[in-house]
Amino acid sequence: MQTTEINGFTIDTFNQYSLESGKKQGVCPLCSHDRKPKNQKAKCASYDWERGLGTCHNCNSTFQLHTYERKGSSNKEYMKPPMTKYLPVADKVTEWFNGRGITQETLDDLKIGQGPEYMPQTGKQENTIQFNYIMGHELVNIKYRDGRKNFKLYKGAEKVFYNINSTIGFKDCIITEGEMDVLALHEAGITNSISVPNGATLHHNNLDYLDNCIDYFDDKEKIIINVISYFIPFSTTYIFTLRHIAPYFSH
Repeated sequence: MQTTEINGFTIDTFNQYSLESGKKQGVCPLCSHDRKPKNQKAKCASYDWERGLGTCHNCNSTFQLHTYERKGSSNKEYMKPPMTKYLPVADKVTEWFNGRGITQETLDDLKIGQGPEYMPQTGKQENTIQFNYIMGHELVNIKYRDGRKNFKLYKGAEKVFYNINSTIGFKDCIITEGEMDVLALHEAGITNSISVPNGATLHHNNLDYLDNCIDYFDDKEKIIINVISYFIPFSTTYIFTLRHIAPYFSH
């Protein structure tokens, strides 16, 4: 059993949920504590210590057994944003998410924040939802969204995929257009989804985030790209292997 590295990723915190190390089955760190007392110790989850993943057969969730350090580094110097506060349970923004089917648990899992921020589109400070872009254990960027659906990224910060840490240990991943897509998939139990930082803009895009995250795709057998087509009126899913998309990276 690997305790320091998995598939080229250095383990930061081994066995982050303090489960029975080395066992193939045990409790689920995500749902067992919410079950009826007689079922709280039921071995409803399977542990794959070689891949660093656990799967619960009760709540149908997949979770990472460890946390990891960042893989790869950037040659550029970037600004570093400050960490933001997580959403309080009774907040109006939390209620806004709940109205869209996103629970507090998902907001906590993906470390959603909120707070005042100057928005250039309105020319004043606005209360914003803040999507924290975390790579390894480091906050590298923040996307701000105000009530008028204006967006901005932290000025001068590194561009990476949102939720990139979630792909570690999986043989595939799903790339979406935005953070809300990631939250919706996470809510549905699909935790290995990521999104581009600057949306899917036809004909022009800054693709630095691809180069900055290339090391996270080394072990992927399949990459699912889910986007809204600009040519047909419904969501479209494309499935690629790294062989298909590698020519589009600058490496």
